[in-house]
Amino acid sequence: EAFRFVGDFDPEALDTAENPFAALTVTVPGFDPTRPPGLALTFGDIDGDGVGDIVGGFFSGGVLAWRGVPGGFEQLLGAANPFAGATTGANTRPAFG
Repeated sequence: EAFRFVGDFDPEALDTAENPFAALTVTVPGFDPTRPPGLALTFGDIDGDGVGDIVGGFFSGGVLAWRGVPGGFEQLLGAANPFAGATTGANTRPAFG
């Protein structure tokens, strides 16, 4: 679910048509796909193509990545994920400098 702030601290839920993440799929090995673990998402251009991408750290550790494609994002799985195999601690929160 995504929200926008309409006032100082007045969040309003976006409906599916307005939500840019409505079609975002999350695949985390070992987790039920209908209930993925908590994610901390950040945005940047990880593949240098000038299109925004998403990197997410999850509660139990590890880093996931999505490439920006026309109309949305595509999760990079296995060897396509540039962060596959990265050793992280719990509550990973990636950031771009």
